[in-house]
Amino acid sequence: MKLTTAEGYALRAMVFLAKRCQEGNAFSLSEIAEQEQLPLSFLEQIFIGLKKAKLVKSVRGAHGGYTLANQPKDINTLKVIEAVSGKSSMIDCNRDFCSAGNCAVAPFLTKLQLTIEKTLRDTTLADLTN
Repeated sequence: MKLTTAEGYALRAMVFLAKRCQEGNAFSLSEIAEQEQLPLSFLEQIFIGLKKAKLVKSVRGAHGGYTLANQPKDINTLKVIEAVSGKSSMIDCNRDFCSAGNCAVAPFLTKLQLTIEKTLRDTTLADLTN
């Protein structure tokens, strides 16, 4: 499994917010980008998906920005990845090589996919901040 750049950046930004959510502050995308050394324009695109998935919320005003929509213990890494990339297979299997559904490797790859999804579902932002 290989995370896309967007997925990796999303996880880094969400962990940044998770570490600081106790402070009650909202952080601008430029603050997050600077602290995590991420490209701001890419982060803007990522946060569209995170906001749509209700993982972050925006705060207006002079001290506005973004904060987590829920507690870090309630946001798992699978939700973050799916908010950015949609629901997709984490295992890249070129099924063109399979002949008429007789692939001996397919059951293993399915099991591996389920194991990865379970690990991502069971790992929360709180786990990543400890």
